Amino acid sequence: MLYISAPVLNWTIEESGSKQILKLITILSVIAIYFGMSHFDMSVISGKNVVLFSLIYVIGACIDRYELWKRWNKWTYLGYFLLINFIEVMIYTFLSGNIIGEGFFYLCFQYCSPILIFNGIMVFCFALNFDFRSKVVNWFAKSALAIYLLHLQIMGCLIAPVANRVLHHNASPSFVIPMIFLLGTVLSVSCVLFDKILTPVFRMCNLAVPLIEKSLRKIQLRIFQMAKDKIK
Repeated sequence: MLYISAPVLNWTIEESGSKQILKLITILSVIAIYFGMSHFDMSVISGKNVVLFSLIYVIGACIDRYELWKRWNKWTYLGYFLLINFIEVMIYTFLSGNIIGEGFFYLCFQYCSPILIFNGIMVFCFALNFDFRSKVVNWFAKSALAIYLLHLQIMGCLIAPVANRVLHHNASPSFVIPMIFLLGTVLSVSCVLFDKILTPVFRMCNLAVPLIEKSLRKIQLRIFQMAKDKIK
């Protein structure tokens, strides 16, 4: 839905002044964040919807348009990101299992969480300030979408049981946190390798798509022509 909406968002951003864009961000924030977290509207709960992703898209466009990443030094952005996430993890680690911990989790770890969005902005601005080139990183980065899709659809049933076993084996944060990072690394590398193995199949599909599209257009033109002939 965001892909379909992007041309409209692009036009709005290009044709709007700073005040209009600020109003747009405010409106999208109220719908995506306030209504998403307050459960007033079931269609925007937790943030997995086109409104939140439109908000993130507009924020990213504004950062690029007004060069907001130049406001601070890159290490300042990274420092804020690491500090906030360290505090988040520590608080939830020691308060999980009670109402305060679960409330904190609800506030910080949903898609529509303002803290999570702020984290994303810090990473984005840091990356824009960071002059870095690596073929290895680019090789892994091409499979970023595959990691997201595969760990949900295929490996999702494995993550919770393994994480629970780790927790039941030793509940100490000094043990749990490194093991969870290790589990995330193993899952990410597995998804990347799976994606790379299927890359030839994806390329064949890419070659087939234009041919299929061309055939569908011909069929569509024939249908339109037949409809015109009947009308005549």
